[in-house]
Amino acid sequence: MANKKDGSTSDLILEKATELFASRGYHGTSMSAITKSAGVNKALVFYYFDSKEGLFNAVVQRVFRLELDALGAIELNPKDDAIEQMHYVIDYYLDFVEAHPEVLRLTLHEVARPDGKHEIIAHQNKIIWEYLAHHMRHFKAKHPATVEHLYLSVAGAITYPHSHAPVLTAVGHAFNTDDAARKSRREHIHWLLDLVLTQLEYDDSAEA
Repeated sequence: MANKKDGSTSDLILEKATELFASRGYHGTSMSAITKSAGVNKALVFYYFDSKEGLFNAVVQRVFRLELDALGAIELNPKDDAIEQMHYVIDYYLDFVEAHPEVLRLTLHEVARPDGKHEIIAHQNKIIWEYLAHHMRHFKAKHPATVEHLYLSVAGAITYPHSHAPVLTAVGHAFNTDDAARKSRREHIHWLLDLVLTQLEYDDSAEA
């Protein structure tokens, strides 16, 4: 049993709750499952988080903060051109998704849930989009090769294989999740990025 005075107890509860909420969703996760996984009793969970909803809100804040912190930690080389910088951003985000699959899984559960945290997720996506739009401000084009569609295409190319991995692994090697498959997938995403970027017009007069 975890010690109530242990400062790491709330972090342990958050960690275990994140794993369960990400794999089962809000309604599919019971407080009993969380307490069993964390090795604590319900009273201790309520002591730190008041309720299941309070615990879930803390999990959502924790998960999305990880994503924003990762975004803020990106350091681009000003000597690199815009295309090189975009490749660096893509690699950085791929690293993040592979290291924190719970972010994507929790997001998918919430998007599918009628009473999910849609406003929070929309705000999160807006922040990411504005970051990318700023770094792609030099690229101009008409439909179908627009910056907006590039964002959707690359985002989908990154997230779909992870979100559907349990049902895709039987299709073929490219859908597997071992190191070789991830490397191959990453190379394809960079190829896709180059394919679209070459269709965009570069205007270096755009405002900084």
